[in-house]
Amino acid sequence: MEVHLTTPQSDFFRLEATFPLFVGGFGSGKTQTLCARAMQDMFEFPGADIAIYAPTYDLLRLSTIPRIAELLESMPVNYHYNRADNIMTVQGYGRFIFRSLDNPARIVAYEVYRSHIDELDTMRKEKAEDAWNRVISRNRQKLPGGSNRVCAYTTPEGYNFAYERWARRPGEGYKLVRASTRSNPFLPPDYIDNLMATYPAQLVEAYIDGRFVNLRRGNAFPHFDRALNESDAEPEDFERLHIGMDFNVDHMCAVVWGIKNRREAHAVGEFVDHADTPAMIEALLSRFGAKTDRGSRRWALTAYPDASGRSRSSRSSTESDITMLRQAGLAIDAPNANPLIRDRVASTNAMICNGVGDRKLLINPDLCPTLCEAFETIAWTESGDWPKSSSGIDLTHIIDAATYPIDRLFTLRRTAAASTSTFEV
Repeated sequence: MEVHLTTPQSDFFRLEATFPLFVGGFGSGKTQTLCARAMQDMFEFPGADIAIYAPTYDLLRLSTIPRIAELLESMPVNYHYNRADNIMTVQGYGRFIFRSLDNPARIVAYEVYRSHIDELDTMRKEKAEDAWNRVISRNRQKLPGGSNRVCAYTTPEGYNFAYERWARRPGEGYKLVRASTRSNPFLPPDYIDNLMATYPAQLVEAYIDGRFVNLRRGNAFPHFDRALNESDAEPEDFERLHIGMDFNVDHMCAVVWGIKNRREAHAVGEFVDHADTPAMIEALLSRFGAKTDRGSRRWALTAYPDASGRSRSSRSSTESDITMLRQAGLAIDAPNANPLIRDRVASTNAMICNGVGDRKLLINPDLCPTLCEAFETIAWTESGDWPKSSSGIDLTHIIDAATYPIDRLFTLRRTAAASTSTFEV
């Protein structure tokens, strides 16, 4: 079996611990290390059952299972993969048992000798802890000459489960090896440059250097600067306007974006604290053109509303909020469910300032004073949640409205090497 190892990978193979963690940036070789060490376990201990876990079966089938099969193809062994049972049997040696972590309660009714867990930290802390404890409980197969072991491999996701268990208060047998993306010489030459240009500055430490950093405490938009992110653009500079909306009775908000050169988002208008959807529609059309005047309207309007508006109405009528927007002549771009707040914040931060200092989210402060204030002041709670205000101005509403279209038009997800644009200009 020929496996190219970097220095951190070699360190991990030599690490003697019951619960070792390989924590690294994108492209640092986490999955390769997992597969190589799982193969080593099987061939060193014939008869062993080796469990391999990932957050979802999709991740197993798209990444882990094909890599294990590729390694086996290069060796003089026979194997059979039972897709229905998600078990790969290697003749004369043992079995790889593939399981998902998405429902920890189903980690039952089997025993294994050793386990390997991919991307553990991408799960919520409570769910990751539950899954980890259940995985440990399955590791009780006995074989001569060795000991049970559970290995984890992950990109760090802030001060989440991996930080708590391996860095902050490591218990007996918990040791880690850190790997930077920069340590992998087998990557394409522009891979790191693409990551730097894609991810927000505060994620570079985590997603390239493999370090635990504060992602959900303090200011939610730490690199927003009113002067550096300023725009003098106005609605009249664009033919199409992209309008994000958040539905809240008496606190409906909307933010109007114009797109330049398919890469810059300019905030050129805001609507704050309107009573309900009809009131918001009236305000929008009075500024950007009535429905009856659609043929000669100056702008094409696309709304990016709160997905909850599909099933409810802010005025308690039988018409949904999104239906009312469509009937008013606005094009609709909305997913079936809202993206996670952390994903919207990451997409927005990548536009505010990426790892090489590019600023592609710009705001006209005269036209969007509330939005500027929100970007400057919104902070995570101590528990890492989105703050909610029971009195006064709740700035999270306008942040929600602003980030729905940014996340749709410039989607950033942790596995992407480059952002994607889905807008029409």
